[in-house]
Amino acid sequence: MAKGVGADDLKKIESSAKLNYQEAIKEVKNHFKNPLSDKNPVMLLKIFDVMLIEDENNGRHLHILDEFGTKLVLMDKGYIKIESAQLVKKFDKKLFIGNVLLGMFVNDIESGILSVKPLSLISHRGIVRLIY
Repeated sequence: MAKGVGADDLKKIESSAKLNYQEAIKEVKNHFKNPLSDKNPVMLLKIFDVMLIEDENNGRHLHILDEFGTKLVLMDKGYIKIESAQLVKKFDKKLFIGNVLLGMFVNDIESGILSVKPLSLISHRGIVRLIY
């Protein structure tokens, strides 16, 4: 019989999340160098804070921050056409802080932007799937 996601499972997910985005970025860039690897790696990222930042070239985008102040931009790039980054802009900031984001990294060669497409938001209460 299938078992649901329990509190122990959510704790394991949280403990597996990357706390330092600089290390995560380095790992992802090394991943991109391997010609046989997936071009859109997926990673768990612990969120310390969120900010909505306006960029003159790319518009307003949500950024997640680690405890060291390193930012990752959430954008709807890549092969999945569902606009999950637009959806999470509407969420309350409190839903992010201290929780974990499952995100797919996308390296846009044309613009030179390394972004994250949000797939799920994980908290101690459960998992919010943003893409089905």
